Amino acid sequence: MIATKEQERKALEKIKKIVADLGPDSYLSTAFKGCFEDAEYNIEYDFACSPYDRWISEKRRADSLEERVTELKQEIIQVEKNYETSQEQLKKKEAQLISQDDIVSIVRLIGDRKQELDSEVRNAAERIVVAAGDPESAAFKNAVSDHRAAKQEFDFYNALSSRILRIKTE
Repeated sequence: MIATKEQERKALEKIKKIVADLGPDSYLSTAFKGCFEDAEYNIEYDFACSPYDRWISEKRRADSLEERVTELKQEIIQVEKNYETSQEQLKKKEAQLISQDDIVSIVRLIGDRKQELDSEVRNAAERIVVAAGDPESAAFKNAVSDHRAAKQEFDFYNALSSRILRIKTE
Protein backbone atom coordinates (compact mmCIF):
# COMPACT_ATOMS: atom_id res chain seq x y z
CA MET A 1 0.00 0.00 0.00
CA ILE A 2 1.24 3.45 -0.94
CA ALA A 3 0.29 6.25 1.40
CA THR A 4 -1.41 9.32 0.01
CA LYS A 5 -0.02 12.79 0.46
CA GLU A 6 -2.78 13.51 2.97
CA GLN A 7 -1.91 10.40 5.01
CA GLU A 8 1.74 11.44 4.96
CA ARG A 9 0.86 14.96 6.16
CA LYS A 10 -1.24 13.58 9.05
CA ALA A 11 1.49 11.14 10.09
CA LEU A 12 4.07 13.95 9.97
CA GLU A 13 1.89 16.14 12.23
CA LYS A 14 1.59 13.29 14.77
CA ILE A 15 5.36 12.72 14.75
CA LYS A 16 6.01 16.46 15.11
CA LYS A 17 3.68 16.59 18.12
CA ILE A 18 5.32 13.58 19.78
CA VAL A 19 8.79 15.12 19.34
CA ALA A 20 7.60 18.57 20.45
CA ASP A 21 6.12 17.04 23.62
CA LEU A 22 9.59 15.71 24.51
CA GLY A 23 10.98 19.27 24.62
CA PRO A 24 13.33 21.29 22.43
CA ASP A 25 16.47 19.83 24.07
CA SER A 26 15.44 16.18 23.78
CA TYR A 27 17.54 13.70 21.86
CA LEU A 28 14.81 13.15 19.31
CA SER A 29 14.19 16.86 18.87
CA THR A 30 17.91 17.32 18.22
CA ALA A 31 18.04 14.36 15.83
CA PHE A 32 15.01 15.57 13.85
CA LYS A 33 16.25 19.13 13.26
CA GLY A 34 15.59 19.90 9.61
CA CYS A 35 13.91 16.55 9.00
CA PHE A 36 10.35 17.84 9.32
CA GLU A 37 11.02 20.58 6.79
CA ASP A 38 12.52 18.01 4.39
CA ALA A 39 9.51 15.75 4.89
CA GLU A 40 7.11 18.61 4.15
CA TYR A 41 9.09 19.51 1.02
CA ASN A 42 9.17 15.87 -0.12
CA ILE A 43 5.40 15.50 0.34
CA GLU A 44 4.61 18.79 -1.40
CA TYR A 45 6.90 18.33 -4.40
CA ASP A 46 7.03 14.51 -4.74
CA PHE A 47 10.68 14.46 -3.84
CA ALA A 48 12.78 12.00 -1.84
CA CYS A 49 15.49 13.87 0.03
CA SER A 50 16.76 13.47 3.54
CA PRO A 51 19.39 15.09 5.72
CA TYR A 52 21.24 11.78 5.58
CA ASP A 53 21.27 11.86 1.76
CA ARG A 54 22.56 15.43 1.83
CA TRP A 55 25.16 14.49 4.41
CA ILE A 56 26.38 11.57 2.27
CA SER A 57 26.52 13.82 -0.79
CA GLU A 58 28.42 16.54 1.10
CA LYS A 59 30.73 13.94 2.66
CA ARG A 60 31.62 12.65 -0.81
CA ARG A 61 32.16 16.21 -1.96
CA ALA A 62 34.31 17.00 1.09
CA ASP A 63 36.36 13.83 0.56
CA SER A 64 36.86 14.75 -3.08
CA LEU A 65 37.91 18.27 -2.10
CA GLU A 66 40.33 16.90 0.48
CA GLU A 67 41.90 14.71 -2.19
CA ARG A 68 42.19 17.72 -4.50
CA VAL A 69 43.75 19.80 -1.69
CA THR A 70 46.31 17.03 -1.14
CA GLU A 71 47.07 16.95 -4.88
CA LEU A 72 47.43 20.74 -4.95
CA LYS A 73 49.75 20.67 -1.94
CA GLN A 74 51.94 18.17 -3.79
CA GLU A 75 51.86 20.39 -6.89
CA ILE A 76 52.87 23.39 -4.76
CA ILE A 77 55.79 21.43 -3.32
CA GLN A 78 56.88 20.49 -6.86
CA VAL A 79 56.50 24.07 -8.10
CA GLU A 80 58.58 25.31 -5.17
CA LYS A 81 61.28 22.73 -5.95
CA ASN A 82 61.23 23.73 -9.63
CA TYR A 83 61.46 27.39 -8.62
CA GLU A 84 64.43 26.73 -6.36
CA THR A 85 66.14 24.74 -9.11
CA SER A 86 65.46 27.52 -11.61
CA GLN A 87 66.86 30.11 -9.20
CA GLU A 88 70.02 28.05 -8.72
CA GLN A 89 70.41 27.63 -12.48
CA LEU A 90 69.84 31.35 -12.99
CA LYS A 91 72.53 32.19 -10.43
CA LYS A 92 74.95 29.86 -12.19
CA LYS A 93 74.16 31.43 -15.56
CA GLU A 94 74.50 34.93 -14.11
CA ALA A 95 77.88 33.93 -12.71
CA GLN A 96 78.89 32.89 -16.23
CA LEU A 97 77.83 36.18 -17.79
CA ILE A 98 80.36 38.88 -18.47
CA SER A 99 79.40 42.27 -17.10
CA GLN A 100 79.79 45.49 -19.08
CA ASP A 101 82.62 46.48 -16.73
CA ASP A 102 84.33 43.16 -17.47
CA ILE A 103 83.95 43.77 -21.21
CA VAL A 104 85.51 47.22 -20.88
CA SER A 105 88.41 45.70 -18.94
CA ILE A 106 88.85 42.95 -21.53
CA VAL A 107 88.87 45.50 -24.37
CA ARG A 108 91.54 47.48 -22.51
CA LEU A 109 93.65 44.37 -21.91
CA ILE A 110 93.34 43.36 -25.55
CA GLY A 111 94.28 46.88 -26.60
CA ASP A 112 97.35 46.79 -24.37
CA ARG A 113 98.36 43.38 -25.73
CA LYS A 114 97.85 44.58 -29.33
CA GLN A 115 100.17 47.53 -28.65
CA GLU A 116 102.82 45.16 -27.26
CA LEU A 117 102.44 42.87 -30.27
CA ASP A 118 102.54 45.81 -32.70
CA SER A 119 105.83 46.82 -31.10
CA GLU A 120 107.12 43.23 -31.39
CA VAL A 121 106.07 43.11 -35.08
CA ARG A 122 107.91 46.38 -35.79
CA ASN A 123 110.96 45.25 -33.80
CA ALA A 124 111.09 41.92 -35.66
CA ALA A 125 110.68 43.75 -39.02
CA GLU A 126 113.64 45.99 -38.15
CA ARG A 127 115.75 42.94 -37.27
CA ILE A 128 114.74 41.33 -40.57
CA VAL A 129 115.95 44.42 -42.44
CA VAL A 130 119.22 44.43 -40.49
CA ALA A 131 119.85 40.71 -41.09
CA ALA A 132 118.55 40.71 -44.68
CA GLY A 133 122.08 40.61 -46.01
CA ASP A 134 122.50 37.07 -44.67
CA PRO A 135 119.13 35.26 -45.08
CA GLU A 136 120.67 31.99 -43.94
CA SER A 137 121.79 33.43 -40.59
CA ALA A 138 120.14 32.50 -37.32
CA ALA A 139 119.48 36.20 -36.64
CA PHE A 140 117.48 36.54 -39.89
CA LYS A 141 115.59 33.26 -39.37
CA ASN A 142 114.76 34.16 -35.75
CA ALA A 143 113.60 37.65 -36.76
CA VAL A 144 111.30 36.19 -39.46
CA SER A 145 109.95 33.58 -37.01
CA ASP A 146 109.38 36.24 -34.33
CA HIS A 147 107.69 38.54 -36.87
CA ARG A 148 105.30 35.81 -38.05
CA ALA A 149 104.43 34.73 -34.50
CA ALA A 150 103.84 38.31 -33.31
CA LYS A 151 101.83 39.14 -36.45
CA GLN A 152 99.69 35.99 -36.05
CA GLU A 153 99.03 36.77 -32.38
CA PHE A 154 98.30 40.43 -33.27
CA ASP A 155 95.72 39.27 -35.86
CA PHE A 156 94.15 36.94 -33.28
CA TYR A 157 93.77 39.77 -30.75
CA ASN A 158 92.47 42.10 -33.43
CA ALA A 159 89.71 39.59 -34.35
CA LEU A 160 89.00 38.96 -30.66
CA SER A 161 88.70 42.69 -30.07
CA SER A 162 86.14 42.93 -32.89
CA ARG A 163 84.07 40.08 -31.40
CA ILE A 164 84.18 41.60 -27.92
CA LEU A 165 83.13 45.00 -29.23
CA ARG A 166 80.15 43.37 -30.97
CA ILE A 167 79.10 41.80 -27.66
CA LYS A 168 79.43 45.16 -25.94
CA THR A 169 77.11 46.86 -28.43
CA GLU A 170 74.43 44.12 -28.50
